[in-house]
Amino acid sequence: MPHETRLASAIAHTQPWHILLAIGGFLAVGWGLFFFVDVLNLGGSRDWLAGTGLGRPMTWAQLFRECGPAEWLQWLCLGIGAVAMGAAGTRWLYLRPKLAAFWFVLGAGLVLLLIEDAGNPRHQIRRYVLNFTGSDMLQKAAEFAFFCFLAVAPLYATVRFGNQIWPFRRTRRYILLGYFAYAVASLSSATRHWGDWHAHVGEWLYVALNLPFAVEMGGTSRGFWLMDKIVEESIELTAAAMLLAAIVAFHHESRIYLADRDEFTATPPA
Repeated sequence: MPHETRLASAIAHTQPWHILLAIGGFLAVGWGLFFFVDVLNLGGSRDWLAGTGLGRPMTWAQLFRECGPAEWLQWLCLGIGAVAMGAAGTRWLYLRPKLAAFWFVLGAGLVLLLIEDAGNPRHQIRRYVLNFTGSDMLQKAAEFAFFCFLAVAPLYATVRFGNQIWPFRRTRRYILLGYFAYAVASLSSATRHWGDWHAHVGEWLYVALNLPFAVEMGGTSRGFWLMDKIVEESIELTAAAMLLAAIVAFHHESRIYLADRDEFTATPPA
């Protein structure tokens, strides 16, 4: 069976709510453990965890860590989403070229997001700028510019070809929610060093929640890490899940077109 056929078959047996339920379940468990173990120390669970020998004995520090479970799921959503969008673009290339272009461009955007999240190239870019210029302001500007670059593909796909996807109501809803969540996470990351607001807000949360462990990671404050991990990673994972749900929703909403190519200009189902 061709790869595209296997992929289409897998998508056909998947609904957007399956994806959102799985990711929502993970986040509910993660935040539940954070609240009941890390914050409340329910049944002495936090004390038990501290005695296990973990370097950072907190559930949030393990579940939402760099290259941890939350990021694994995000990579999975972005990777599958990019492949599915490429397959959708290929399928629609001769029927609706502009609709195909939308999925090709957005899929390329997901690949860039995957590279950024898995490889963190912006950190190296910041270091290069700082080393070559010695300017902290230019370093911050470079990081902000990098996030603007990541937004180019989704924005271009929407501005140039968005009218092609707009009639698909469920699809556009998931896309817009994914865009919004990624915009919040990206803006937070891009401005985190502006006045160190990230660290200040995280420190306030750390003290307010009475978290006992003073976490330091590579010279980064515990408040910064709290915001960077559990808060931002949750938002990014939600965004990735929304975009994966979008291409799954599109598969189901567009099946009427593929069933009868003579009617591919008909109004998509609501």
